[in-house]
Amino acid sequence: MKHWLIAVAVCLSSTAALIAQEPSPADLDFFEKRVRPLLVQRCFECHSAKTEKLKGGLLLDRREAIFIGGDSGPAAVVGDINKSLLVQAIRYDNDNVQMPPAGKLPEAEIAVLTDWVRRGLPFPKSSTVKASRRAIDIAEAKKHWAFRPLECGVSAPLSVVLRGENERQSKTIQSGSDRPHSQGSIDCFIRASQYERGLTPSSEASKASLIRRLSFDLLGLPPTRCLRAARRAIPGGPAIRRAVGADVARSRTVLRHRRILAYW
Repeated sequence: MKHWLIAVAVCLSSTAALIAQEPSPADLDFFEKRVRPLLVQRCFECHSAKTEKLKGGLLLDRREAIFIGGDSGPAAVVGDINKSLLVQAIRYDNDNVQMPPAGKLPEAEIAVLTDWVRRGLPFPKSSTVKASRRAIDIAEAKKHWAFRPLECGVSAPLSVVLRGENERQSKTIQSGSDRPHSQGSIDCFIRASQYERGLTPSSEASKASLIRRLSFDLLGLPPTRCLRAARRAIPGGPAIRRAVGADVARSRTVLRHRRILAYW
């Protein structure tokens, strides 16, 4: 265990040293003559600090930003081009990330960028500045419709338009007298659709019908004496729910004992 920890520490320190090391003059010359023109032509339109709409949260005009990466994680792994997401993307090896999306680069350009990653992503010192991930505004993100609860009811009545043959009239569907059968927010939207189609909801089922439907739907059996007694309770909702829960639990116990007896 001790030797394993030492090996991990050595690898981490070696990786950090490779990231921080100064590029050689030959590597800088390679970057300026072959890599930078390619990045400007192919990548910076979507992956630079000057772009109006950054794609994937990834910057390629800063060395540290490449190691930090974007929405999919670090774009490069020092010393291992096959694990570098940047190389996988330009080779089209990764089905989830393929860059540029319009079409695969020529093999000569792929070779240049791959060699650049192999060399440790040399960048001129003037281009090496502190980079950080794009900040995520949690409060703003929560405003997206997918993360917001349904807003329908007394606080936010839903207005729908009733289409007649010769006229258009608006009607607001609210909680209360206009929706006597509604039990939840989703009922408001169902009621709106009924209004649009000129449909009238069915009358509220009697307690006897409700008990019978619940029993057959949940248990596949006629209602028990306990359930039949619950229909006489006032108010019916809580009493019925308690009775149904008790019957479901009882039926599970019976089924469990039945399975045990089946082995005898």
